[in-house]
Amino acid sequence: MLRAAITSGNRSMLRAAITSARSFRRGLYPGCSMVEVEKGTHVFSTHPFPYTAAGFRLHEVPRAAACTARGHQWLPESTVPATFRCTGTPERFEIPVEATLTICEDGLVCMVVLTHNCTTENPQQCIDQFERVEDRLWLRFGAPEQRDHEAPRGCLGSSVFDDCLLNGRIKFRSVWRWRSGHRVTLGLLRTRGKNGAHRGIFVTYTTKAGSALSSG
Repeated sequence: MLRAAITSGNRSMLRAAITSARSFRRGLYPGCSMVEVEKGTHVFSTHPFPYTAAGFRLHEVPRAAACTARGHQWLPESTVPATFRCTGTPERFEIPVEATLTICEDGLVCMVVLTHNCTTENPQQCIDQFERVEDRLWLRFGAPEQRDHEAPRGCLGSSVFDDCLLNGRIKFRSVWRWRSGHRVTLGLLRTRGKNGAHRGIFVTYTTKAGSALSSG
């Protein structure tokens, strides 16, 4: 059903197919708990690459005003490569996010990472938020080129979910690629940073120039 909906280009049909796939994966069909329905198309997206990520423009000179005009803070993060963080975004996204912009050697924005810290104690709520974002991207770009989703039953409890994210037993990652070398990556990850470990949903928009900085 899902591949037929993708081929048809009918958005209503695609939404229904996605809902069916969600239900299938969540185990609403007997014996199919968290079963993966689609593993990706392994083909490039034929939709236009989004040069705007929640209001930030890729392949342009970064503008702090795009951040501060909305009342957010514009903060330098590193110098090599030059990165800046905005505590919000100029335009509304599917879920609340902060943005980190990376500047390549040509002085243009080559990567925008939108981050949502998923602090809820209920792991399923994080999965639901991830799927909301994936649905939006799926409708915009078509089916992902690569889709790696695994969530074993033994990892779905609140006491073990984060450990399973860290050790790779749980995987939620979808990648859309373009023939030009650009890509969009969506992931649910548990990361360790200078402020400790946190669980987050990451949406990374990368131009070809930024691909050398990230293997995501």
